[in-house]
Amino acid sequence: MVGPLIGIGISGVSVALFAVLFRMERRRGQRFFEEARTQLDQRVFQMFAYITRISRYLGRDVIRQSIHYAVHVILRVFQSFISFVLTHANRLERTNKALAQRAKQFGEPRTKLDELEAHKEEVALSEDERKAHKEESIGTRL
Repeated sequence: MVGPLIGIGISGVSVALFAVLFRMERRRGQRFFEEARTQLDQRVFQMFAYITRISRYLGRDVIRQSIHYAVHVILRVFQSFISFVLTHANRLERTNKALAQRAKQFGEPRTKLDELEAHKEEVALSEDERKAHKEESIGTRL
């Protein structure tokens, strides 16, 4: 807790000293240590120009890398999805193949439609029963 307070105190004192220094220079009309401060200003401007050039270059590179990374992630998701589908398709193929081999060994399995057809044949009316049923229904209509 004391460290941040010391930092704030030093910053406040530095700002106050710079304000006093600049006010004195303005009254005097001339900067203190003119040559040294001019060289320091030139070095600071060179440093900022270098940082600006580097940041422009890196900025373009970061954007390009971000786009490449996003495309890479999207392609990785597609690859995972395709792998998932392929794995399940292979499982279904193996299961179907085993069922087909079992059906070949034990005869063809009956489907629901086969069972319905067999039931229809079992409960089908004979020709005499059909004629009697038809005569009954015609007789009741009149």
